[in-house]
Amino acid sequence: MQNLTNDTLRTADYRLDENVKPISYDIYLKPDLAEAKFNGKVLIKTNISQPTKTIVLNGAELSISKSFVVDTAETAESLFKSAESDGSNFESLAIEANSNCEIVDALTDEQLERITLSGDKEHVGDVYVGIIFSGILNDKLRGFYRSTFIDQSDKEQVIATTHFEATDARRAFPCFDEPQLKATFKVFLEVESSLLAISNWPIENETITSNGTKLVEFERTMIMSTYLVAFIVGNLEASKVVDVDGVPLRVIHVPGKTSMTDFALQVGEHSLKFFAEYFKIPYPGKKLDLIALPDFAFGAMENLGAVTFRETALLANPETASRSDLERVADVVAHELAHMWFGDLVTMKWWNGIWLNEAFATFMEMLAVDSFRPEWYRWVTFGLSREAAMGVDSLSSTRPIEFEVFHPREAEAMFDVLTYQKGAAVLRMLEQFIGPEVFKDGIRQYLQNHKYSNTETSDLWDALEDATKRSPLPNGISEAFSVRKIMDTWIFQGGYPSINVSRKNNLYEISQSPFYYEAKGAIGSEWIVPIVLKPINADGTLKNNFHVALDELTRKVEIAEVSAISANGNGYGFYRTSYSKDLFSSLLDNYGSLSTLEKFNLISDSWANTVREKNDLNEFLQLARFMRDTKTYDINMWSIVTSALNSLFKASNGISDEQISITCEKLLRPIIDDIGIEPVSGEPETQKSFRSLIYGSLGVIGKDSRIRSDAKIKFDLMMNEDKWPDPDLMGAILDVVADLDQVTDYDTMFRGYLNPKSPQDEIRFLMAMSSFKDPKLLEKTLEMTMGEIRTQNAPFVIQSMLFDRDTQGPTLDHLITNFAIMNEKFPSPTIPRMLDGIRGLSTIDDNSDSIYKNKVDTFLQDHPVEASNLTVKQARERLKTIIDFNARIKESLKDLGSQIQ
Repeated sequence: MQNLTNDTLRTADYRLDENVKPISYDIYLKPDLAEAKFNGKVLIKTNISQPTKTIVLNGAELSISKSFVVDTAETAESLFKSAESDGSNFESLAIEANSNCEIVDALTDEQLERITLSGDKEHVGDVYVGIIFSGILNDKLRGFYRSTFIDQSDKEQVIATTHFEATDARRAFPCFDEPQLKATFKVFLEVESSLLAISNWPIENETITSNGTKLVEFERTMIMSTYLVAFIVGNLEASKVVDVDGVPLRVIHVPGKTSMTDFALQVGEHSLKFFAEYFKIPYPGKKLDLIALPDFAFGAMENLGAVTFRETALLANPETASRSDLERVADVVAHELAHMWFGDLVTMKWWNGIWLNEAFATFMEMLAVDSFRPEWYRWVTFGLSREAAMGVDSLSSTRPIEFEVFHPREAEAMFDVLTYQKGAAVLRMLEQFIGPEVFKDGIRQYLQNHKYSNTETSDLWDALEDATKRSPLPNGISEAFSVRKIMDTWIFQGGYPSINVSRKNNLYEISQSPFYYEAKGAIGSEWIVPIVLKPINADGTLKNNFHVALDELTRKVEIAEVSAISANGNGYGFYRTSYSKDLFSSLLDNYGSLSTLEKFNLISDSWANTVREKNDLNEFLQLARFMRDTKTYDINMWSIVTSALNSLFKASNGISDEQISITCEKLLRPIIDDIGIEPVSGEPETQKSFRSLIYGSLGVIGKDSRIRSDAKIKFDLMMNEDKWPDPDLMGAILDVVADLDQVTDYDTMFRGYLNPKSPQDEIRFLMAMSSFKDPKLLEKTLEMTMGEIRTQNAPFVIQSMLFDRDTQGPTLDHLITNFAIMNEKFPSPTIPRMLDGIRGLSTIDDNSDSIYKNKVDTFLQDHPVEASNLTVKQARERLKTIIDFNARIKESLKDLGSQIQ
């Protein structure tokens, strides 16, 4: 068979013929968990517009036993019901059906992932397609796959489960596997009688077969896309059922984890009610199962009515989980439930629109969690996620949020920070510019107009624009504006602008220019920037925000009698700001009048401009000192500082380590002395996470002897006497102890990894183990990535070790040696994440040259990975940017400690 090149991948027609459209599916599956295989049969009711002898649909990694085409419903349903799933009795059934059944040839094409059915008769109108098939329960965490766990009697148990997005439903059953080809689905699962079987809709009937198995028949679903179908079979347990306005909600999990389900149920109940009210549309399903799986390539998947999760993203005990653990669960649950409306009820026509599904779900996730736990200040903590997107979007190798997709495989490149974080950030920017109520009004109109159907991105912009026409214009806007025109400049070109502000008397000059580190490349040239200006009076009070739709390179705005002005009012704009010295000074004079997110933008923009070589390193450090002195204790802001210190540590490569430790000590020790090592009753919830950040950074970067001693004491008490520390501090304690690099501590952590109290603890122990530097321990961890560590986690361990200055050399060698095995063994979505670790190889030698760059270049030239091309290109560019920065500031590190008082 012809191997498709990149050119033919982009020019071949991967869209199915619009002449044949599915209406409904009946799917019967009989999984054999012990043998890791399954038999199945499917009956698809289709509508054919023009007479044809050929029907083409999708299928991959399936063996086709029999296939037939029938024009009458009665005959089709009889054949489907009576045929054995292995096809053994089909010939006799077909003879009985006589002329009503045409047996057709099935030609499979694994390259195109298609099945072509060909017969002698022409068919038109309502036509039934039947296929009997078999497949393998794979271990690649896609399609119909196997997940395993060790039960409470130390016996391995197997779960058969699914993950179909983007185009893997075709690996479980033959189907028309495109998002716009919606249909209804009726699922039948024949399983061992002791196992739990789950699908999208409630169980309609359950019977015991003559051979002792259980046949579970589910109700027919609403109309939806194939990638949302799900079925899960295994030795699983269900939590209590929570009734949410008539919708039964429960959590499904492996035995023994019932105590970790209540929090997810709380989040699920809140989210369902929140979204039903926000959208003014009831939840579209009949029930909702949240299913925790031991093996899962992504964080979660929005299968309507049967949402699947990694265990760490669903199961948590509030008594033992950290605040960040709980925030993670709340985020993921809210994100997936937002999809029930935005993605499942209304779906993109083709994969170029997947960004809107994910970006909008991320946006709604923030709204829901902010409503669920206001004390978490979720929109403030989102600042770090937005910053990660801006880091990628500052590269010449960035991409537009939406781009044309030919082969569905190209859609895999959309599952990144530009889709989720940048997409959500520009939606938030738009919402704050036109007003939350106006935005909500437009969203409701969009969903009502398009429910049960498919849309293009422009449909959303049009609904939002209609909403703006029904509402007063924002303050400062004198005439109607086009939402579509504004958003097209953000969606269809890469990058973002720097907004530069200067003042002469009461006249403010606002200009835009593309922000980039080294080369412009795919970054755009000009945007229509929805700017919110926040004027501050001399007494610190605020004037009304002033809105500007900057659709030119420079504009002058008159604002009289103010002491200072924030050019990213409230902090939600997806752009950098650069102020003239007098305006920046006035902002610091009015620091208390700025929101936390505005303050975050000041420090994050300062670091970005330092790397860009627009600011001096000392300016950034003095702003960090200012934050310390004003007791600005926000984890997000200080994450920027501690990340910068870690970057400087790599630049030092041992030469100036002591100076960096001194700088860290001067910045962070006064903070920990002020807030204390132990939690204080009544303190803000976010302070616990903040303490952990400062504690860990002081212990690892600052080499603070008091912190290192305290961490070792707490670790020994935890592991030897079962006296566990505050959950928020546990990760930092493990990081500090790992930095001590003692063999006995590694062995103790390994014991904790094998016998964790929660899914989160398992990951904490694992990631801490990856920080040990002792050559033998390092080698042991690397060996574990090839077998002992779950394939969903191993790529992230390698990524982390590539970032660590003291482990990255051996890790890179391990990656190069074993990459072919990894590429076959690890789930395909995790390969780009692993290779993203390349950007951490920024350590330089005495001559300011990169230690690893040549080795990386040779490796990537010898091992091209098509699905990771863009990620790798971006990682290499970021690597070069940081190497150049490290070389530039290397000399200044020798007296760095003296720059901070």
